[in-house]
Amino acid sequence: MKTINLNRDTILLISKIDKWLRDEYNNGLNDDVVLKTREFITRVIKRGYYNQNEQDLLNELRSQWIKFQKEKNS
Repeated sequence: MKTINLNRDTILLISKIDKWLRDEYNNGLNDDVVLKTREFITRVIKRGYYNQNEQDLLNELRSQWIKFQKEKNS
């Protein structure tokens, strides 16, 4: 399976998404989902790459983060 190596910009964005999950969803709702997602992010960063299947989840997280940022700033 093809893998994509992380670069500096990708690591920064994934770290921002992790911080967003930690800060915004630390309210007791969906704790298990948030915890598993953050564990996934940590694994990807430690490995230094992700595969095509993981890319779908990362893209969805990015989309949700962007949507949140737009709503927050409007």
